[in-house]
Amino acid sequence: MGIAMMPKCFKKVICAICCMGILSAFVYGAEVKNKPAAKNSSPKKATQTVNTLTFLGEKYRLKYSTGNSQQWINEYLLNNENFKSYTKMVAVRSYDALQSTPKQMISSMAANYQRQHPNVRFSVFEGANGDFGMGFFMLEGRTMEHNLYRATTVNGHLILIQFVYREYAASEQRSTQELQTMGQHVKQNLPLWKQELLSMPVPPINKTVILE
Repeated sequence: MGIAMMPKCFKKVICAICCMGILSAFVYGAEVKNKPAAKNSSPKKATQTVNTLTFLGEKYRLKYSTGNSQQWINEYLLNNENFKSYTKMVAVRSYDALQSTPKQMISSMAANYQRQHPNVRFSVFEGANGDFGMGFFMLEGRTMEHNLYRATTVNGHLILIQFVYREYAASEQRSTQELQTMGQHVKQNLPLWKQELLSMPVPPINKTVILE
């Protein structure tokens, strides 16, 4: 799963504030938090079933699924990747018992992230039909990870869709060059990632336990 959504007991201390600052400043610059992005009025259709989905032309397969009566999570990876070394992931979370709007969900996530990492910039944006999203970096060990989230509702239930992009440094020290290369790639692809995330149909939740 993505670093940003790991249970606290599985997280290592993420203390590279200066490194995340390099990445965030490079990609987001002086962007004002909570500045709405342009709304997408013509959603793009994507091919998907309960066990597969397509994101920007790439096919992902459901490789992790677990939950309970209150919430459920599905995590999709590219067919040839696994959780030890994946580069991209799409996750879908259903919160059946949570009484929050998409705006409230993203606002709460943004506030928590800002408290944990007050010196790091992040992006909060608005989609169509009341959807909200946010993007930010996380660093842990050799892993350099960019997260995008979209909060939406389906039949009154809150749904959170996450897109993760990862690169891996040669060592846990992470050179400035590696961080800048990561930042450049994210900066080039971020508009497409964001557009796809905001416009894709919400994947159906598979409520069968799958552990790969």
